[in-house]
Amino acid sequence: MRKILSFIVLAMVFMIPVMAEDDDDVVTEIIIDLAVGIFIAVCETSATCTYFMYIVSIFVLFILLISCCINGSCNSIDECCTVRSTRRGLTNYAGYRLGKQIMG
Repeated sequence: MRKILSFIVLAMVFMIPVMAEDDDDVVTEIIIDLAVGIFIAVCETSATCTYFMYIVSIFVLFILLISCCINGSCNSIDECCTVRSTRRGLTNYAGYRLGKQIMG
């Protein structure tokens, strides 16, 4: 269990992208999204990691909901549902399915 938690912490540290000037690098986004999907699939193999992932997800969704209510960041559907966000969601899902295939 200690090895799994160490792996999770290292994966979280090394998967945080640092995008300084070039935010439009599509290849880097795809690689990171695939890695995130694989990480989620690997995380589902451990009960501890899954529990931690649920807690973090609920916390992040709660903060985003409050932020959206305060700032009103999404005024129309065109601002929220873009080609970029669709691509990122699909590559996350592809990474997840790839991770499920690898983990068996």
